[in-house]
Amino acid sequence: MKKIILSLIGALTITACSTTDKVTIDNIPDDTSQILVKNASKYFEIINSINSTEAAKIESSLLINAVAGGKKYNASGRGYYTKDPLNAKIIMNDNIFHFRVMDILVMDSKIKVYYPLEKTLVIDNFSSNADTLNRSTGQSSNVLASLFVGKIPVIEKYKVVKLHEFTEESETFLELENANYSQTISFKNDIPFRVIVKSRISDQNFSIKYSGHFIQSDCHFFKTIEIVSRNPYSYIKINYTKTTVNGKFIPETTFVQKVPSDTKIVDLTE
Repeated sequence: MKKIILSLIGALTITACSTTDKVTIDNIPDDTSQILVKNASKYFEIINSINSTEAAKIESSLLINAVAGGKKYNASGRGYYTKDPLNAKIIMNDNIFHFRVMDILVMDSKIKVYYPLEKTLVIDNFSSNADTLNRSTGQSSNVLASLFVGKIPVIEKYKVVKLHEFTEESETFLELENANYSQTISFKNDIPFRVIVKSRISDQNFSIKYSGHFIQSDCHFFKTIEIVSRNPYSYIKINYTKTTVNGKFIPETTFVQKVPSDTKIVDLTE
């Protein structure tokens, strides 16, 4: 199970330089046509609409299929999330034997990952700053949180390079780049369905595929998110079911993590 999480983190490492804050089309080349500016603005508004509609409470069941290190992994669990304060908890179980394999708790600006089989608890700082990485994950906290609530990451300090619109297929491809990365965001019927990010200084690249878009209580979600990372190769597919917005779970009793007294604690906060 730990390799599943590591494969997910590895697939998202590049997005440590991404944001899910409001995006605009301000940074464009001087020779960009006004038609491109106008048309691209439409798709930034779509991204902002998806990224800005966030419920106060979200809970969902998760089914994970992953490939990492040449091996296949399967797990299932339940995730809980609150917007204010930013708290989250994910409980993961082995799909075959159904024993608990991992508890992840985000609370009070800390992320705590407990591995029951190893009786190990890893504690790290959890920052909403996109430039701040968790040493326990190598990933920016806001990107990890955005994955659970179905947001679309966008590289920071980007400029718009191209916009390809194919009317007959109802598909659009928006190309962005900054000093270190290039990004393509693909839309089908004005809904994002794929994000591809490639490093301009190394052979790192990854893609995120979104499917099953739906709206619940004015919030945007995707039923399935697939992430593929290359160099090294890893793959993870997350299916979300029984998603509930502003449900009945009680944060005070949900965001609690109890571990045995003989648990080994690895503190990375200092």
